[in-house]
Amino acid sequence: MKIEITFRPLVIFCVSLIVGCLSALLFKCNIFLDVVIAASFFIFTYLYCPKKIIIICAIFFVIGFLSFITYFNVTLEDNKLYCLRIISINKYYAKANYFGRSLELSGNFDKVERGNIVFVKGKFEKKDDYQYGTIGQLKIKKIDKINKDNISNIYDFKEALFERFSKRIGNEKSGMLMALCFGDRTNLQKDDKSQLETLGIVYIICISGLHMLIVFKFLKKFLPLEAAIIITAFYTAFTGCEPASLRALIMIINFQFSKRVRRNYDFLSSLCLSALLILIFKPYYIVNIAFTLSFLATLGIKLFYKKLTKVFYRLPKRLNESLSIGLSVQSLVMPYSLFTLKTLTFAFVFGNLFLIPIYTGIIILGIISLPFIYLPLVFNFICNLIWILYIAAIGASGLLEKLSLPIFYVTSYDAYIIFALYLVYILFKLGYKKTAYLIPMLFILAMVQFYSFIPSVSYVCLKGGEGVIVRNKFKSVLISNVNLKDQAEKDKILKIINVNSFIYAAKGVKLSLNDNYFVSFQEHCLKVENNTKQILMADKNEAMFNGLGYSKNYDIMYFDNKNNQYPFEEGYFCIIKDKIIGIKE
Repeated sequence: MKIEITFRPLVIFCVSLIVGCLSALLFKCNIFLDVVIAASFFIFTYLYCPKKIIIICAIFFVIGFLSFITYFNVTLEDNKLYCLRIISINKYYAKANYFGRSLELSGNFDKVERGNIVFVKGKFEKKDDYQYGTIGQLKIKKIDKINKDNISNIYDFKEALFERFSKRIGNEKSGMLMALCFGDRTNLQKDDKSQLETLGIVYIICISGLHMLIVFKFLKKFLPLEAAIIITAFYTAFTGCEPASLRALIMIINFQFSKRVRRNYDFLSSLCLSALLILIFKPYYIVNIAFTLSFLATLGIKLFYKKLTKVFYRLPKRLNESLSIGLSVQSLVMPYSLFTLKTLTFAFVFGNLFLIPIYTGIIILGIISLPFIYLPLVFNFICNLIWILYIAAIGASGLLEKLSLPIFYVTSYDAYIIFALYLVYILFKLGYKKTAYLIPMLFILAMVQFYSFIPSVSYVCLKGGEGVIVRNKFKSVLISNVNLKDQAEKDKILKIINVNSFIYAAKGVKLSLNDNYFVSFQEHCLKVENNTKQILMADKNEAMFNGLGYSKNYDIMYFDNKNNQYPFEEGYFCIIKDKIIGIKE
């Protein structure tokens, strides 16, 4: 059956481009799955789409495929001079832009500043990071020349702006203000970001649709439409052209000019048009978490917001709106977050209700302050207002943090269970009542993971050291040569790896796991042994496993300090009757 009335060409074109990008990604990883997905898509378009647009769908598929392949199919020759722009930098590492592509740099950057154009020579290592669009790492041997241009001046202006705010409201508040208003998280304190994550409103420091609407609606009150759009576009560029802000800008332009030409505005087509335009130039965004979350949140609001306001009609208007928008966003964002971020939080309701209005006021004042940066009287007055609002936000955040539930860190197993419950609920609402019998079974499966039927030992990589996780029945413990002094950090790590307790083992100390097994640390080498032989020896590079009559080496993954990844287990060892019988890589 062909779709005639509800068919939206832009939607199917966007899907074609997305499938093309995914196909290119899978082409590098799993060709069989790639062929299955591509073939399934073309069969679907042939059966359900009008014949006249099938060729156009194929063209967008090819565009997506070639765009992704072309983006990552770049290598740099060793010791050749390259022109790069520095995007972010610290003492030993930097991130640079090379013809629209992200490139990691390592070396000495004493005289280099953020935003500089640098001419460098070095040794290139090809290492694609699809989520961040990184094509590899260049180990700098020589910095030949450092230049500046107008874009460099923008970075300098941000630094000067931070300094001016710091003189009035302090470094910590200025770091938060720069993140809130201009998407510059360089000076954002780690504790401030963690608090926003706990309260479920960390999106406020990412330039998103909320920021764009605030800026555009404010400008539209005082300026003609064209001027308001142009200044909003400059604001998007000034804040770094983040995925969510680009999406919002395209949708704002589409909405405003559809009214100009007296055409009906179709939300879903507008959303897909923005995705099309962005993915053509940044194809790696298809696996970028921020990009996907922005589109899912926007779609969730459109699909469920009005329905939820009717459900909560008895509540006060302000609470109704906050609860409805929070739940509508989470309806699509939460399932995706479970599998990607491995987190779950319910504090977003109160965060949206009490904190977003305060932070919205800070955002408006911060942006308004830009034209008055060189008028001390006006600038200082605005800073005083910002300081008052920020104090209110600190007080409200502290109170809400104490009253709110903490962030729940989930494993992949948990994510599948929760997603299954989500599907059962949807099927039940659609009339499949017998699916309710699956709920007790899913809860039993959820409880099973907290019980280890057989003792197990697994290697874990930590920031600055190593450790082992020992699980037996309901008990689980992390034994590490890293002394986690920060209680908040310790609690976070234990939640992430689902462990009950922590034991610090100083270097050279041997601890008993049970009557027959021991763990010890010497320098960066971790050992698990019994009374007769060494079972596991692991250092920063590899693990050697002695099983039943054989030995084998396994690679150990590094903990990446730059990307601030969570701890992860590398290798799983099952012990039955005092013998290790298996390993899962």
